[in-house]
Formats: sequence, structure tokens, C-alpha cells
Amino acid sequence: MLKTFYTIALALLLALSLVSCSFSPTHNISKNETYETFDSTDTNEILSNETEASDKEQITGIELHAYPDPYRVREYGNLTDDQKIAYNAISEVLLDITSNGIDPKKTYKLDGHVSTSDFMLAYDIICANFPSADQLIGAISGKDSMGTQQYYDSIVMVVDDNYNEYIDRYNEAIAEADKILKTIEHNNTEYSKALAIAKWICDNIPYAHDYTERVGDELNNVYTALVKREAVCGGLSTVYDLLCKKAGLETIYVRGDCINPDLAGHAWNMICISDKWYYVDVTWMSTSGNMNANFMMPKTICDELGHNEYTYYYYWDRENNTYILPEANSYDLYYSYFANIDELINYLENSEPTEEYFYLNVYVSNDVAEVLSSMEATEITSNLNGEKLRFTVIDKAVRDDNVVMLYIILT
Repeated sequence: MLKTFYTIALALLLALSLVSCSFSPTHNISKNETYETFDSTDTNEILSNETEASDKEQITGIELHAYPDPYRVREYGNLTDDQKIAYNAISEVLLDITSNGIDPKKTYKLDGHVSTSDFMLAYDIICANFPSADQLIGAISGKDSMGTQQYYDSIVMVVDDNYNEYIDRYNEAIAEADKILKTIEHNNTEYSKALAIAKWICDNIPYAHDYTERVGDELNNVYTALVKREAVCGGLSTVYDLLCKKAGLETIYVRGDCINPDLAGHAWNMICISDKWYYVDVTWMSTSGNMNANFMMPKTICDELGHNEYTYYYYWDRENNTYILPEANSYDLYYSYFANIDELINYLENSEPTEEYFYLNVYVSNDVAEVLSSMEATEITSNLNGEKLRFTVIDKAVRDDNVVMLYIILT
């Protein structure tokens, strides 16, 4: 019964991420950033903010890592002994399924009796970390040989008539992921791999804008996204999670809502680079016309651009008895953040207006904001194409303890 309830709940959450997830935040987008995809100049500009070495040679192909790899999940070390028994058993079953297929008649023994709550906690962590294998994980169910349903001592398969198709599709998607990663160019840093994978998704998997007319189409799964090359936010974010994990990067698939009250479910990702977490939304990178704004976001920016109600969690906070996501507070890799005045002026001087005037939104430290407040508008000038340009700060808003958002007009 608990397993049935969980499966229904999981299905409902998946359905939520299908609804209206093409919402493209258009507020505060500068006119010089309304392009569909990166060209080499755009990519190089973003790479200039990377804290890792960015002057390495470009290489083709990313080293492939196993997927799923349950023992690379950092939460594993925090589990209790009973939770580890459940986690180990579920992991071994999942690895067996992905290697050998599903055997509906097979029973797997646990190394002892574990409570249903410990079993489901381990199950939830594996679900959260490997969304590309969700249909296979959904076949795994705990069983109590005594019939009490308070403890589990084995695992059985609960499958429908399509389980062989699930395996075939999963294997085809994994093979396609491997083939894609062998073609991606990068400079062998975590950041460059994360950026190149996001760019590949934006360039190669179009968003299915007609999803509301296609009830029943599986536009959220990794097979449709990678093999049929179309998806909505759930599929795009699942693919990003899969490709990054197979590239050796640590990522999280996140579900939530759009801040726009007329829209509903959405999906995006978190990624860990140099031990700091950031948000990435490949859907809005592709559909908003502003790829920079939706890549390597701290949570403050992620919220401001329209992400809301983070409902799919990753870590277990035992003290408060709840699931949580890791914190993402760093602006280090966010393209539009500047920690010193010289970086900001250089950015402004290299901006290319496409109209008589346009505005930019940038994020700066308090120190930079104070320097700008003491400068006259005429001091911030640029000689672009023989024309003298002037930058004026027309408004500002505090975003957190050390970040200020500036509205800047270029004339």
C-alpha cells in the first residue's frame, strides 16, 4: 500500500513538471542579450568568469562515468546502519536491472529487517539522484515476508506489461548520452563541461511548445528528449542531470513552480562546481533569449527570475525532520555579477547597443555600488565604433547582504 501511494505521488509530481514550464522570464533582460544560442564570443565571455583555469586547450570528448553510480551520492555517508542496508539493497537491485533487465519473478534479500520509513528514505534518495532511471526505480518495491508492512526484508519487482520497453528505452537513452558526450568540446574544467553540455541541449533539443495539445506524450523523460529530440522542462532538466553525471559532475534535478501565478510546474537543476552549488535552467536558457541569466545562478537570482516553491528535495535534515537542498549563495560563476569596479567598467565598455539606448541589469558587490554612487554619469564612458557612449545608473535594489542589483542605461 505504501509503495502504491508513493508511486502515485511520484507520478503526480512528474505530471506537475509538464505544465506550463516554458515560462520565459522577460523582465530585466537587456536588449543586447536577445539571442537564441551562444556563439563563440558569448561562450568566451562567460568562461572569463570561471574561477578554475580557463586558458586550457579545447579538447573533444568527455570521459564517461557510470550511471547510475549510487555510491557517489554524498548523502550515503550520513545514513544510519539500517538505512544503509536498505540503500545498498536498492542500489544493487537497480544496478542489476540496468545491466541485466527486469525479472518480475526475482526476489532480492536484504541483510536484515529495516523499517518501512528507513527503506523509503533510502528509496527517495535514489529516486532524487537518478531521475533518468525513474521508470526502472519505480519497479522496485519493498516486501515483508511476515506480512506486517512495518518492516521490509526483501525487494520484489512490481511491473506492468511495458517493463521490457522501459529497459530498451533506458538503454537506448544511455547509449545516446555516451555518443553525445564523445562529441562535446571543453577545456577539461568542471565549468567548461557544464557549459558545453547546457549549450548542446539548447542547440539540439527543441522545446515542445505544443505540449498542451499532446496529452499522453512522454515529453518529460530522457528517452524522448535524447532519442526523439523534443522535450519540455522535465525532459530537458533530466537530460542535463544525466549528461552531467556521466561527465563526472554532481548535479541535482529540482522541481518546483514558476512565480508567475498563471503558470504551474517547472523543473531545473543544481550543480556543484569547485565545492559550491549553483542553479542552472536549461529550459529558460533555450527559450528566454537570455542564456547568461539562467546559468550558474545563486538562489537569490534563481528566485528573482521566476523559480518558486522548490518541492523536490535531496538531503535529509534529521534535526528538523525534513528534506532540504544544499545552499547556493555564490556569485562566483554568475555572468552578470561584478566584484570590482574595473570588471564592471570593462563589461560596460564592451557592451554593444542595438538601439539608440538600452538598459542592462547587473549585480555588484556593495563596494562597487558605493564607488558608482560617487561617480558622475559622464565618467563612465566608452568609445565604441567611433561613438562616445555614456552609462548611467538609474536605479538599484539590494538583493542580499552583499549584492546590489543595478539598472543601467546606455546612451
